[in-house]
Amino acid sequence: MVGYKRKEFDYRLKTTYFQGFRHDYLREHYLPTLNRFRNEGVRAAHGMQPVFTTLTYPNHISIATGMYPEEHGIVHNSFYDRLLKLTIGLDNRDDGQWSDPKVEPIWITATKQKVKSAVLFWPACHNEFYGVRPLIYSWLYTDNVSFREKIDNAIGYFRELPVQFVIEPDKQGHTYGPDSPEVHNTLLRLDFDIEYLLDKTKKELND
Repeated sequence: MVGYKRKEFDYRLKTTYFQGFRHDYLREHYLPTLNRFRNEGVRAAHGMQPVFTTLTYPNHISIATGMYPEEHGIVHNSFYDRLLKLTIGLDNRDDGQWSDPKVEPIWITATKQKVKSAVLFWPACHNEFYGVRPLIYSWLYTDNVSFREKIDNAIGYFRELPVQFVIEPDKQGHTYGPDSPEVHNTLLRLDFDIEYLLDKTKKELND
């Protein structure tokens, strides 16, 4: 997360999620920007424990709602809901992800409280919640947009509440293994991208 206080009572928050970032990557790889970010900020000493099942969709909805899968109803990346008689998945749009009014994602809570939010490539961020959507959202989940491009998009929305999802290094870890050169190179690039994000954030908010 990147937080920035521009003036009294004027707070900005940007949340970025790296999927598949193993707990020991910061120790096993030379990642100066991410380590500086960790050391100068706040971190969970014992990491984050995922919900079961350890898949993209259930965990992202748990992060967004603060609920377990048995409460929010997203139990897999793709599954058939017998009550709704629908197949629910990452590529669905307005097809039942928010069928329960008690399952409210943070960007909807923010919007209802007049806090502007921009949600980019987060699963189900495009889904309408009982007539409410975030101010800015990407239509469908995709991993075909680079992190650098997502940064450029998010910085433009930093005066709102930007939330974005990055599938790396999970994609490389599954394909090549967590100790592969491909994962190492991806981590180095992400470290450079975080430096780019921090520099652009300071420039944007100091202009």
